[in-house]
Amino acid sequence: MNERKTLDERQQMSDLERLRHSCAHVMATAILRIWPDAQFAYGPPIENGFYYDFDMKHRLTPDDFEKIEAEMKKIAKENQKFERRTISRDEAKAMAQSGRLGGLSERPGNPSRFKLDLIDKIPEGEEISCFQNGEFIDLCAGPHVGYTSKCKNVKLMSVSSSFYMGDESKGQLQRLYGTAFESKELLEEHLNRLEEAKKRDHRRLGRFNPKEQLAQRPAALTRLARRPRAGSRPSSPPRASDRRWRRPTRADPRSRTPRAPRRACGRRR
Repeated sequence: MNERKTLDERQQMSDLERLRHSCAHVMATAILRIWPDAQFAYGPPIENGFYYDFDMKHRLTPDDFEKIEAEMKKIAKENQKFERRTISRDEAKAMAQSGRLGGLSERPGNPSRFKLDLIDKIPEGEEISCFQNGEFIDLCAGPHVGYTSKCKNVKLMSVSSSFYMGDESKGQLQRLYGTAFESKELLEEHLNRLEEAKKRDHRRLGRFNPKEQLAQRPAALTRLARRPRAGSRPSSPPRASDRRWRRPTRADPRSRTPRAPRRACGRRR
């Protein structure tokens, strides 16, 4: 189950965590532009990046990453401002009920069900706030960077399944992971480290794939490997009429090894 951070803990986020938290909002905005029915739960920063849990009809695959990243770059170029607004509990519930909270606009008949549940989990007396960038409004305590232009050095990493609040009884969601850095150089260094670590992974090094091995061989070695060696038996079963492969028996005179003629020794008579 995800432990909810207090407002004081959120204010202690590092600059990199703020950036990644903001990138999660930009990613959610991009997904909603492509698939407006998406229902978002929460999207925190993590050690190596960020993620967002959501539910929608379309099942994401890595083939979708390029399309989402392209939309995220557009949002970064739009330089949208992250604006914080304090709202009452009743206002937050009304926005979630209309589908506006966690969406690009009101969605009649499609309330933001995860946001309604998250509002109920906010302790009584605690300030409730939302953040808006462009058309996207999300239930969020922050903090964020100032503008979406900071969210340009980003890379989507993987997609997996998850459960809302870690509870299997509450239905399965999709979780999209990404990472972000302050500069393009830092992002590339991180991706290169991951690639090198993947190459050194003993679980990958121990696997044998004949197709990959043949593909990496030079053509001359491949032809040589396919050529039968001298004295080797044919791969197909021998025919009964083929004398070369008949098993010799004692009764078979061919089984006897001929001896070389003896040379006479001693003096001639």
